[in-house]
Amino acid sequence: MPLTLITEQHWDKITSTFSDAQSEIKIISPFITDKPAKLLCETLSQNPQVSCTIITRYYREDFIKGVSRAEALRDLIKSGANVYALKNLHTKLYLIDEETAFLGSANFTSGGLKLNHELTLLIDEEPLIFNDLSAYFNSLLSRISVQPESKIYLDKIEDEIENGSALPP
Repeated sequence: MPLTLITEQHWDKITSTFSDAQSEIKIISPFITDKPAKLLCETLSQNPQVSCTIITRYYREDFIKGVSRAEALRDLIKSGANVYALKNLHTKLYLIDEETAFLGSANFTSGGLKLNHELTLLIDEEPLIFNDLSAYFNSLLSRISVQPESKIYLDKIEDEIENGSALPP
């Protein structure tokens, strides 16, 4: 089925698609926490040919509140993901290879994928829609990648963790 509405089991549907990835995973999510990040890190380590690019927020307040985890970003970067920061981000989009997309309300967090009431549209084998979503991702990435501070490097995130703004879960 090319279009499927997902109202539950977001975790199973999205993360199982990661393990099937052959070439790339692209994620836009304002918030990222440890468990989903660890699962993606495992996928990347088992499939080194898969590239991963993530656009997220990078606000110290988010780390202090625990809605996003600096340690999760650190682990993703160590696993080879390219992570970029964008202010005022609200989009939640997951693109896998050149055929599968998830568009909805679920952040890349345990709450978003397991606990909260979320709504997501799974788009599979719909090349025109996928191309538009991919163009949206690439447009955001093009706008922010020209700003040197938008790329989150390992030293920046480790400095954030060391300064105590990242609290234990």
